[in-house]
Amino acid sequence: MTNRTSRRAVLVKPMEPIKIWQKPVRSPGRGETLVKVDVAGVCGTDVHLWRGEAPLPGPVVLGHEGVATIEELGEGVTTDYAGARVERGDRVYWVPLNACAGWHRHESDRRGAGMRPRCSRARPGPAS
Repeated sequence: MTNRTSRRAVLVKPMEPIKIWQKPVRSPGRGETLVKVDVAGVCGTDVHLWRGEAPLPGPVVLGHEGVATIEELGEGVTTDYAGARVERGDRVYWVPLNACAGWHRHESDRRGAGMRPRCSRARPGPAS
């Protein structure tokens, strides 16, 4: 394991500036993947939490949707959630509420394909 740290944008209390917390990063374990976040989206729920319009469940890291680059694959990891092969350097996209894993890979770096659906039910979300 190398001495690595991550930085996180943390909402500690409503209507206060976001804090930057650092934490050591360990190598991924079996079935885990370590990614470097390139871009994270801040959604409407995050804004409501910051304004105090929704209950804050404690300190939270904002930006639960994102695009990242795979830095390390833990033991046994060869594919993503939908079964597409992954390797170090691939760019991936995630959103925690995507029931069918439809828009889950960002392949523009290596394959020139961009976002593409993995199932017939996949539809891009509204541009808001």
